[in-house]
Order: sequence, then C-alpha cells, then structure tokens
Amino acid sequence: MVLWLLCIISLSFLSRLIPIAQQEQHTCAAPACEFGKPDAVNVHILAHSHLDVGWVRTVDQYYYDSVKSILDSVIEQLDSVKHYRFTFAEIAFFHRWWQDQDANIRDRVRELVKRGALEFGLGGWVSADEATVYYADAIDQLRLGRNFIQREFGQCGLPRIAWQLDSFGHARDHANLFLGSGYDAIVFQRVDHEEKKSRAREKSLQLLWDTSVPGGIDNHDHGNRTIPSGTLFTHILSTSYCDYITHDGHTVLNSLEKRVEEYQTNHIAYLMGCDFEFQDAKIQLDMLDRLVQSLNGLSVHGKLINAFFSTPICYTQAVNKAFNNSTMSIPRRAGDFMPLASRRHPLRPLGLQTYHIERVQTSQLTGQKKHAWIKPKSHSTSDWKFVLKSDNYSPWVLLEAINRNGLGRITIRIELLMYVRPQLYGGASGAYIFSSWFEATYVGHPKFLEFKQELFHQITVQYGNWASMDVRLYNDNQIEVEWTIGPMPDNHGTTNRDVIIRYTLEADPPTLNPFTPGEFYTDSAGRRLIRRVRHKRPDWNVTRLDPGSDSLPISGNYYPIVNRILIKGAETPSNSSRSSQMAFAVYPDRAEGGTSLVDGQIELMLHRRILSDDYLGMGETLAENGIDGKGLIVRGKHIIRLAEWSHLCTEDRLMAEYVTRPPLALFAPTTGPVQWDWKMRPWMGLTRSLPHAVHLVSLMRWPQSYNGKPQSSNGLLVLFDYHVTDEHAREPYELSISDLFQQVCVTDAEEVTLTGEQFIADMLNKRLKWPGETLARNHEVVSRNGTKHVRKIDESVLLVLQPGQIQAFVLKYIPHTNCCSI
Repeated sequence: MVLWLLCIISLSFLSRLIPIAQQEQHTCAAPACEFGKPDAVNVHILAHSHLDVGWVRTVDQYYYDSVKSILDSVIEQLDSVKHYRFTFAEIAFFHRWWQDQDANIRDRVRELVKRGALEFGLGGWVSADEATVYYADAIDQLRLGRNFIQREFGQCGLPRIAWQLDSFGHARDHANLFLGSGYDAIVFQRVDHEEKKSRAREKSLQLLWDTSVPGGIDNHDHGNRTIPSGTLFTHILSTSYCDYITHDGHTVLNSLEKRVEEYQTNHIAYLMGCDFEFQDAKIQLDMLDRLVQSLNGLSVHGKLINAFFSTPICYTQAVNKAFNNSTMSIPRRAGDFMPLASRRHPLRPLGLQTYHIERVQTSQLTGQKKHAWIKPKSHSTSDWKFVLKSDNYSPWVLLEAINRNGLGRITIRIELLMYVRPQLYGGASGAYIFSSWFEATYVGHPKFLEFKQELFHQITVQYGNWASMDVRLYNDNQIEVEWTIGPMPDNHGTTNRDVIIRYTLEADPPTLNPFTPGEFYTDSAGRRLIRRVRHKRPDWNVTRLDPGSDSLPISGNYYPIVNRILIKGAETPSNSSRSSQMAFAVYPDRAEGGTSLVDGQIELMLHRRILSDDYLGMGETLAENGIDGKGLIVRGKHIIRLAEWSHLCTEDRLMAEYVTRPPLALFAPTTGPVQWDWKMRPWMGLTRSLPHAVHLVSLMRWPQSYNGKPQSSNGLLVLFDYHVTDEHAREPYELSISDLFQQVCVTDAEEVTLTGEQFIADMLNKRLKWPGETLARNHEVVSRNGTKHVRKIDESVLLVLQPGQIQAFVLKYIPHTNCCSI
C-alpha cells in the first residue's frame, strides 16, 4: 500500500495555529475559587455566554449587533466588581473582539483571566456538534482556539472543562478527544428526555463516562492489570443551559428544592445566560448579585443556602472535593448519548446538519458540490464476485454476489424511497426534528439506462424528473452508488418528504442476520465503531414505544453516520460448509442519518423538504428554494462493500478515512507545454509506507505563524492513531520516526496533548482525580522529561504507539536530504 502525503489547502484561520510553550513550564496559581460550606446547600451562579457563531443570522450580524457589546460590557463589569465571575465560550467571537482592543484593554483582560474572574469554556474555535463532525476536524478546531488562548493568556488560561451545552447529542469518541486534550470534565444538557428524567430520580446526573471500547482493543496494558483509556467526569444539567435571570431568591427556591434532590453533592449549579444575553452586563450581573444576597437569607430542606458567583472549573473542583471527601460513589456509563429525543416521539435527524462547525444556517442541507473521487486500492482477497442487473418492472437495482467456491450467493437490493407526511398531520417534523409515522414509499416510477464501459458497468435509475441513482460496478469489484435528489416537489405546499436510500440483503440461509436480533454498527465521530441494537438503549431502559407494540418509532432508531454503517452476520461454525462470517458496510461521502430497521438491511437519509416548523427555535421551514426558486438539488455518493468480516474489518478504517478526506486534485494554469518527464515525476512526503493500522491524522510545522507573523520553527506537530483490528492485539507498536519524512531528520520527540499546548506529563499531573475512575496516571505512562512512549536507541527516535489511541508528539528536526549520512 502506498500512502501519499498531500499538500492540503485549508481555511485561512487554520494557518494561525499557535505553539506549545516548549521550554518554559510553570505552576499556575489556583483561581480564586469559593468551594462552599460542608453543611450548606452551595449554589454556584455561573454567568456565561451563549452565542451561536452563525444561526438564523450571519456571523457579522451577530458580532456587530450583539457580541461586541456583550464583551465590552462584561469586561467592564468584571474589572469594576471584583467578586463577579463570567464564562465566555465562543473563541471565534472573542478572537475577533480581541483583535480590535488596544494594549491597555488586553492587559486588563489578562489580569481578569489570571485571577479567575473571566474563564473560557471549552476553548475551541466553536462548540462543535458531536453528531456530524469528523474527529480530526474536531481536534483541529479545538487546537485553533486553545492555542490562541495559550499564546495570549499562558498555560493558566487554558480551559479544563469541556463546555458542550448545545450539541445535539454526545458521541463517545468526541468525548475521548477531550480526555486527550487535558479536560477534567464535560458539561452538557441535551440528552434523551427519558434518560435525563431517570437519572434525575436516581441522583445520577453526575457520572463517569467510559470512552473506551469494550473488548480490550482500546486499553493500556500495564503489567498484570488493564486500565481503559479513560473515564471523563460528566455533569448533565437537569434543566436547560440557561436559567432565568432574576433578583428574587424566592423565585429560584422552588426549582432549587427540586434540583437538590437530583444531585448527590451539596453543590448546585445555576447557569445564567440564554442566547445573546448580557448586552447590558451591568443590569444583569447586578440582578444576579441581588439574587445571591436574597438566596443567602433562605434555606432548603433544612439547610442554609450559600450562594456565590462561580465558574466551571471552580464548580467542578468543589464537586470533586465533595466526592473525594465522602463515601459517595459516582455512577458509570459507557456508549454515547445518541439519538436525541426532546419529546415522546420526535427525534433529531442526526447526521443531516453540521451545526456550528461549517454551516451557513441550521437549515442548510447536505452539500451540493460533486467531488472528484480517487478510489483506494482494496487489499481484500474476498471470495466473492459481483453481477449488476435490473429489470423494467421493479423500482430497484439488484447487485448479486456469487461465492467463487460455490458456497452461496447474496442479492443486494438498492432502492430510493421516501417518508411522506401530510403537512397538517400532528407532531410535525421540522428543521430539527424527524418524526415518522408511516412506512417509506417509492419515490416514483423508474426508468432504467444501462452502460457498459471498459472499466465499469453502470445502471442508472431515473425516478420522474427529480431523483436518480447511478450504481457502478468496477472491474475490480469496487461498488459505488451516486444519487441525485431534487428539486423535490411538495404537492403545492401540502406534503413533507424525507428521501432515503435502502440496501436490503437477501440470502438463503440469511447470511447477514446478526447473532443478536437488531444489532448493527455505526461510527462514533468518524473514528471507531459503536454497537447499536434496534429498539433498545444499552445504558438505560427505554420505554418510549409505539402504542400497542414493543418498538420504538422509526426515528427512534436513527443514528448519526459520519462515514460508515455496517451489519455483520452471525459467526459460522468452523466445520460448516458455508462461507465465514459476512459483513456489509456503506461508506457515505458526508454525514447522514442512518439505521437498520430490519435484519439484513441498511438505510440512510439523503435529503429533506419539510414545510412545517417544529417550533424549536429556527422559526422557518426546511424548504429552501435555491437560486432558481425551484428547490435544492443535492448529489452524493456511497461506497458499499460486501465481504467476509475478517477482510472488511481490516480495511474498514482505511476506507472510512478515504471517503471522509479523499485526495484533493489540484490544477494550475500553464503558459506553455509541460515537459512529459516533469509531469510524470512522482513525489512522496513519506520515505516509506506506514503500517496498515497506523493513521497519520495530522502533520504541521510547529510552531506556526500567528496573525501573519512568521515564527522560527524547528519542530513538527504530528498525530498518529493506531487502530488495531484484532481485539486480542494489545501490544504497542514502535514506529521509527527519524527518517520517516522526506528531507527531514527527526532528532528528538516529546509527547503532548492532542491540541499540542501541554506536555502529557504536566497535563496528567494537574488533572483532577475522581474516585473510582480508571485512567493511566503519569507514573504509569510518563516521566517528567520524557515518556515511555518515546524511545531513543543510538541516533534513532522511536514512537511507542498504544493500540486504540490517538497520540500527539512535537518532533525536533534538522533539514537533510539523507538521514543516514548524518
């Protein structure tokens, strides 16, 4: 396998990534936190920003109409009233404001951060949605924001709490990134309303979230005991992310009486700050100050109330002290918090949005640009060949897989369908909600066209004048499905449509039926696979079933798909004449919602035209008409694979990475003919191919330029993801890095956090310790001036990559054409 290192043209702001403070390390003074009283109900008032970086208005409109005045006003009040505290989360907005401030204002803000009056929440450029964002992109945007903070405010200004208040559900592998970036905890509020109610009754809204993968392939092995890669302390808000700002303690008392019964410790958080509040911070912070005074004269459940201004890290440290100084146990949870239901039936159509990361508005549909596609070479030795066929009577395309050894055949039926819903039917879908009451129906009467060329066989199905799909079977048995939807009709403004593609596998016996009925797999943040079971939730007892049945509604089984969904058949006995365990996977070229409603079947949602509002904030329908006023046209592509599981799982991550970040073809104009020998000259950034299981996630100069100012650099920041496929393979892999890159000789390496601004040893030393957690500690993994994950033998530098882990290293290098000659 040849891995090409490509030059990527990225967004301009990604060129401003900021370096780790490579040599100077110092101890941060503890923020001026108030930890409360042991015999009181301690009410932490967390005033905070909640500013969408683009929603129903543009970024510029939000900044000039609201954000600028919020920051001006808040900074002035924090500087004037010393006991005020404020949390600001949107670094994209803060950076813009910061660029306009003079040296005096900047020094005042630095002092506010130093004494803990101003705290940054999360620290990412934005708060990334966790359902649709690829994990490497999530790391990039975290690095962008956190390194800005590190440069301007030092190590002590770095956030330690992942402030994810408004993400639509929460992904296991996204949370795993927070662990690797040095966060002590995560705070959020959007989880399934049934699970939240259940946890509130059981006082388990604060928990340890295990972000490892069951089965051991994601674990560190330390001697005779195995320690999972980490648990992240999780605080789930029992209500909304914004409590009503008032000065009357009696108004808050009723909700406080209930909230005290929902958490184990005597520390209760009130998050004050709805969308775009604090434009006049003097009035609103003064109201909160009067609220604090009013509450301090009251009691709840026989205990005095002790209210005060606080911040996320101060609140988390107080809770940490309370747990460590008691016999209380912290409940645990695995898996993820998907899908998200806010009412009895409606669920979010996860996968159709890229909220906060790369969107124009929430109602933005899937992208419309057709991308060039370079197919990765398959290394499978599958014993199956494929035949593509159709007839003029059935509205689908058939793909027949025939075993070369005569051990059976499997037919894949590929069809476009849609969920149709009268616009006036109750419980309507909307920009945020997918609500399904009827079975999917056919898109329309099909018309077939067939093409046979030297490299591939293609069948095109045209459904009326607004939907089509091309199914291509290449000579090397690679299969792709390209679909085009739109402009979708709406029956004169009366009908909602959700268009899907469905893959149904038929075999005798049913080779793709799982051992556990209803079982299928999706990716988590585009990285590792996570198990799903139809109509069930692994970590709580779901009861939101359709009347008269034991099933969830269709939407209740939809999950976010960043880059793949797959089904596996039951394992075949070794003495059977049938083929071994089979698997079928679909790799979409963008995030989509997907499910398996029937064993041996996969469906993905492609496009939506919704004429009703779900009344969840957008205030408009999902019925954009486009430039020509006829509606949006969306085109996308799926790569599908059917093979023995032993073959498919080996290449699963490689295929997922190719569809998520395909090679980018670049072209430039020329002034004359190009010499043939020059045009054909190859170039590779790597001196050799990486092992199949080692993914080069990121590579960049370190430090990089900042605000256009060039920086001297003799370093590289590199991220590797070692994704083993054998659950019994737990041995680390030693990667020789000295001569891996062209014209560069690596002379030393230091392991750092995923965002690059802290050494691993320093991060682990100051990380909060929670009773009952499982996390590899610094004395087990690292030493102060190096890590066990970096080894030097003679002149060679070796990186010790841990199975199932993403690791980041800062490499020191010298330019040289041949490392061996040094």
